[in-house]
Amino acid sequence: MSGKSGMGKSSLLNAVKASCANKQNKSKFYAFTVDSINAETEQFIGLAFQELLEKAKVENFISCNDTSKNKISFVSAFDLLSG
Repeated sequence: MSGKSGMGKSSLLNAVKASCANKQNKSKFYAFTVDSINAETEQFIGLAFQELLEKAKVENFISCNDTSKNKISFVSAFDLLSG
């Protein structure tokens, strides 16, 4: 999502996150926001997705039954930011 400063982007995302976290939705939806303004690596998207999975795991939204795999990895060397 892009737009000028003060147009309510953060407020909208905070409202979506709150809606996802309410009692009715918290087991169905997981919201994770990423600010790409300072993305400096071609691995940004993979790293953001990896962080999403890690946080969802830590917050018990998803589970990982294989204890031998302590770290989730979803990083690609493919440059996703260039067109």
